[in-house]
Amino acid sequence: MARRDRFLKRLKKLFIKLYPFIHAAYQSSNLFYQIAYLYGKSDHYSPWLRLMGLEIRRMTMEDYVSVFLFFYVIRLRNFT
Repeated sequence: MARRDRFLKRLKKLFIKLYPFIHAAYQSSNLFYQIAYLYGKSDHYSPWLRLMGLEIRRMTMEDYVSVFLFFYVIRLRNFT
């Protein structure tokens, strides 16, 4: 057990030393993605959206109408 405890203690110390750098790299990557998105250089404003393959876009009036009609038809089906 003492060997395991020493290992966990070393691992905790390593984590405490490395965490600020990992956190700074993560926040920096988010900042760079947001700046690139702001200037139109990227389709994604977050690295996580890129990993998931999602793009954020504005809805047009046609999109709003189609969504409204879709839910309106579902509502009609449920009540008839």
